[in-house]
Amino acid sequence: MSISAKGPAGSEVLELDDGQSAALSSPSNIRIRGNVASGQAEVSAFGGSYSTIGSVFGGDYVGASSRPRSTTTSALFQTKTTLATPVLTGNYLVVWHAIVDQSSASSQIEVRLLNVTLGFSMGSWQLVQPTASIERIFMGGRAGFSLAAASNTFEIQYRALGGNTAGIQDAVIEVWRVS
Repeated sequence: MSISAKGPAGSEVLELDDGQSAALSSPSNIRIRGNVASGQAEVSAFGGSYSTIGSVFGGDYVGASSRPRSTTTSALFQTKTTLATPVLTGNYLVVWHAIVDQSSASSQIEVRLLNVTLGFSMGSWQLVQPTASIERIFMGGRAGFSLAAASNTFEIQYRALGGNTAGIQDAVIEVWRVS
């Protein structure tokens, strides 16, 4: 969306992306804040409240990762990577993934995404038992959630079951706004 400097007979015109336009009686009647080109803008008409314009999908993106391989023999959950969001409002999607392995085909590894702020797992816990010690397994998931002027902290956690060494690498957490 853009505002042209001059419309018919010298009036200002608000031009919409679909080619439609509306005459403005005064430049002070319409106020735009934010970045229209990125879809992260709001418009206020005639001194009223602001309304969001454009798409918000992908806005407020935050992410964290830990690429090197980490290991544990503990049956207690260990944290691989942490993501703390800023204060956000809206509907969001959190996506996570990691590559896991186990030093013995007779042992298992369990992985989860924990919302530390709310104290529960996002999606399901994932438990695998590799068929060989050299096997690498891709694990992950996604979940939607809503925030009202809040921040959240997420952790990818893993643990070894069966007494052998569990490994994790290339762990990524991403959060972005969907509406």
